[in-house]
Amino acid sequence: MIEAQVHGSLKSFLKSQDRPPNPWNHHLTMGRLVARALRVGKSALINTGSFPSVHSWGYLTAALLGGGSCVLVIEEPWRSLLMTNHLPELQRFLGTSHCLDCDRLPDSGAQAQPTIYLIAPALWLQSHALDLLPGDRVPWPMPVLIEQADQLPDWVRQSLTRTITPQHWRELKQWGSWELIETYQIKLTQEIFKRPSNPHQVYSFNEAIEALLTQLFNQLQRDGRPLPRPWNLFEQQWAHSEQMNYLTIDREQGLFSLHSSPLQVEEQLGQLLNHSSNVLVGNFGQKPYFHFDVELEHHTRVDFTPDHRCDPIQLYLPYSLPFPNTAEFAQDLITQLEQLLTVYDRHFVVLLIDDVPLKSKVGATLAGTFGSRVKIETTDIGRSGVLVAGWDFWTDHHSQFPIPQLLVISTLPLPSLEHPLVALRVEHHKRRKENWFKVYLLPAALRRMQQAIAPVRQHQGTIALLDTRVNARSYGPEVLQSLEPYTRISKIHSLDLWGN
Repeated sequence: MIEAQVHGSLKSFLKSQDRPPNPWNHHLTMGRLVARALRVGKSALINTGSFPSVHSWGYLTAALLGGGSCVLVIEEPWRSLLMTNHLPELQRFLGTSHCLDCDRLPDSGAQAQPTIYLIAPALWLQSHALDLLPGDRVPWPMPVLIEQADQLPDWVRQSLTRTITPQHWRELKQWGSWELIETYQIKLTQEIFKRPSNPHQVYSFNEAIEALLTQLFNQLQRDGRPLPRPWNLFEQQWAHSEQMNYLTIDREQGLFSLHSSPLQVEEQLGQLLNHSSNVLVGNFGQKPYFHFDVELEHHTRVDFTPDHRCDPIQLYLPYSLPFPNTAEFAQDLITQLEQLLTVYDRHFVVLLIDDVPLKSKVGATLAGTFGSRVKIETTDIGRSGVLVAGWDFWTDHHSQFPIPQLLVISTLPLPSLEHPLVALRVEHHKRRKENWFKVYLLPAALRRMQQAIAPVRQHQGTIALLDTRVNARSYGPEVLQSLEPYTRISKIHSLDLWGN
């Protein structure tokens, strides 16, 4: 049976590796699970608690030994890593000869040679036409594995976002009513650029913008002809109450784009995942914060997140730091960081700071003390360097760095209410009379922390959490529970510097 073949071949492959031992202990189980799912067409959700570079060997072995073609939906940079490194290495060891095809959808007919198609999420979702009913869709012709499936809600939301760009205005003018369209474009431009600048250059629609768009569409409908497709899609969506309507601005060019995104994507996710077989692989977080925005009807769930009896992290959490919203916080934070960096002087360290002015101040001050070892948001850094970065930078680029021996979380990564898209989602929860902090902000922060600390845990590293609101606020116990298992330390001199 293929499961036994995958188990034996993968075990031999892992033993043959001339690299440091892989800290993830579930490769053989992963390989058997995926092999069975591919063989019988059974859907599965596998919560790995790790990143693709760590856990991908199991499902890749199952895909190569399964005999047929399959689709692997995966983002960059992981797609390139698997395409150029992992898959060729496995093929050489296993003696398989699958074609590897990147960013091309498979044909609906039979494949001349077994092929693994590595395609981007946007291309895969585009092929599924999410705005169609399940019965109207063409069945997918082969098994699908989705890596980083914890990002599926965001991918679906992006796929369903309707956007009007400057190019679409030019196309609309060619369609007809040039003077009318030019007039409304000028009025919108004047209204939009009256808005004060913000760091994100993202703005929610105000009443004046909504009124101008309503008037424009009413005028265009009098023509009786169908609008160009982007305008037709935008018109159908933007006036619905369950949408996030916002605009992005390029102030230097004097240009803007309009966007309309669905607030809820559960229905589309359900249609996507419950009407075809698929294997979802991702870092979904630990229970009880394991989260997915849809009820999966047929998926076997397997959880490989850390066992609470082992894999504890060192959690440095002092008791007496000022809160982040106080004037004293910045200087006390810098003092703490200087002490920590003195202890971790021969290791790669990451300092996560989202506040832009604070990030710059911390980076400059620490560079004055520790020299060129300290870098701000760059991938050009040594193995004992100190990276000062925001959460988005670290999330996007962490695969290009060593696993940090110390990861410092300066403040909880709560979505900022100052970001217009966060504010729109909060307003949505308020309209539904929901506790927006508990149902949106806090779970988002806890999932992000769990995903960030997963590789640190596997390498017996240390997390420093310097947001002492955790000690005082009612949500503190939930934050600490989400980080379990851990050994709490409140004094720097008590840190056990493993491997120093």
